Amino acid sequence: QNNWNMEVQSDNYFESLLNELSPIRRDVPMAPYFVISDGLFEERLQVNIALARATSNISKTWGCFIPIERPILKDIRRIEKIVQEYKSVGAALFVLWLDAVDELTLNEIELSSLIVLIESLSSVGKVMNYYGGFLSAVLTKYGLSAYGYGAGYSEWRGFAPVKGMLP
Repeated sequence: QNNWNMEVQSDNYFESLLNELSPIRRDVPMAPYFVISDGLFEERLQVNIALARATSNISKTWGCFIPIERPILKDIRRIEKIVQEYKSVGAALFVLWLDAVDELTLNEIELSSLIVLIESLSSVGKVMNYYGGFLSAVLTKYGLSAYGYGAGYSEWRGFAPVKGMLP
């Protein structure tokens, strides 16, 4: 028997606390998307923008995933094009998903592109990194609002679906 004086809180308390502390709401509709790939850059970007504009008709507050293959980060012109297109859609939330990008392996050009992407998009909405680690914590200085991280969760993941059993 323990003598600890513990107060049990209801799920509603934790839900309200999470909503108060969270910079990003979890009930925001997200536009469907395709991976913005190196080989199909223009086509995929335009399809994603069309899907984002269609989503804007569903809800006043909505968001976009921006799934980017790593080679895109090496081309600042493509990053600027992504920024220009996504800033025009009126989303309140942008969720970056960088394909299998371990933050520790980013070079200077890729990091600069990521900063441009975050700073530019954060001028019109909240920006979240879907998977991130310590670098994502540092990128909050540049406008990143949140990032997904957790022990046993992942600091980075690729677009390819997980095969087999999860650990």
